[in-house]
Amino acid sequence: MTNEFDADKRLEELVSSMPIQHDTRSKDEVWAAIKQSAKPPIKKKKPWLPAVITVAALFVLVLFVQSLFSTLDSTSETTMTQEANMSEGGMDEAGTEESSMSMSSVEESEESADSAVATGEAESASLQLAEDATLVFTNDPLLETYTPMNFSMNYQAIAFPITVLIPNERIEQDFEGRVPTQLELYRNYAAEIDEEALGFDNYHPLVGDYEEGESLRVTLPADHPYDMASATMEVYFNTLEDVFGSTFNQAVIVDENSQPIEWDQVGPLTEPVDLISENLAYNVMQNAIGETYLIPYTRAQYATVEEAIGQLQTPDNTLVEAVIPSSIEFTVEETEDAVSIQFAEMFTADALPRRDMVAMIESLVATAASFNKSLLLENWDTTLYPLPEDTNSLVGVNRVFLQSE
Repeated sequence: MTNEFDADKRLEELVSSMPIQHDTRSKDEVWAAIKQSAKPPIKKKKPWLPAVITVAALFVLVLFVQSLFSTLDSTSETTMTQEANMSEGGMDEAGTEESSMSMSSVEESEESADSAVATGEAESASLQLAEDATLVFTNDPLLETYTPMNFSMNYQAIAFPITVLIPNERIEQDFEGRVPTQLELYRNYAAEIDEEALGFDNYHPLVGDYEEGESLRVTLPADHPYDMASATMEVYFNTLEDVFGSTFNQAVIVDENSQPIEWDQVGPLTEPVDLISENLAYNVMQNAIGETYLIPYTRAQYATVEEAIGQLQTPDNTLVEAVIPSSIEFTVEETEDAVSIQFAEMFTADALPRRDMVAMIESLVATAASFNKSLLLENWDTTLYPLPEDTNSLVGVNRVFLQSE
């Protein structure tokens, strides 16, 4: 009990000894303090926050722009690829307009769209094959800007008939607007043709003087190289046939004294050399660089066009290739002005590789024209090769281009 009393007494003494606190502030000051304590605390400003937000916004913007450009590039690539495919198809301006019209028709009718696609594919194949063609016809659009010159190239003692297309601007410049003869064309341009670059032997220009008349008059020097062997004689006479046969029926060959020339192993050439080229079978042969050319080897003349066409499938020698595979069956009908070939099965693009197909068709055209007949093909896809209405309008085979100076 005593202990509890003592503790209370000490507590009272301690409290009494503590200093008395007096608030000397006025009522207004106390009220102002109370209102101040009631306000929300002021947040500390962060000056770096706007900069961070700006950088983040720019980063998002960059990602968006990059994504947009990627989409545009992808769309552009797709468009360019489609345009390139159309260009490779070989459609000309008229074909493009037709394609555009067909695209409009798609919205109107699925039928017309399918028809337009089929037409476009046919035109594309035809134009693409025209680039691989080596024949020249009288209505060939190329002849609007080029002049054909009959020529011949030599490889392994074999003469290949060639048609050189010379730019009309060269003709007008070199001949001052007048139309030159075949002999004038040869004199002027034969030396410019790079035969070796084309895979042939260097053979032109021919030795001697060549003059026009009722026949081609040839004056050869005593040391000419054309009678050294039977092969050199054959290739020379075939060259004269290729170059001048369209203009002259014969060639009279004399020495520098205007006498019939003495031909080694033959004697004097008292008779003119025949330059007529007809009733031939045009096979194919490759030159030094592997390019394929039509050639009437061995220039044997056939009694009928059917017999000549038979040689295209089963040639008499191994130097030339069979143009028509043995697997392709056909029949031949001959009239006075035409020869008709009907394939036993529908001839389509799948029948042969394109190169072989072009060679076969051109060989048939050239062989028929050699008999002064037009070629008619039946039971085949007419879009495979752009044949003119009259194939007997053939100007020449194996076209090459003379470059402008």
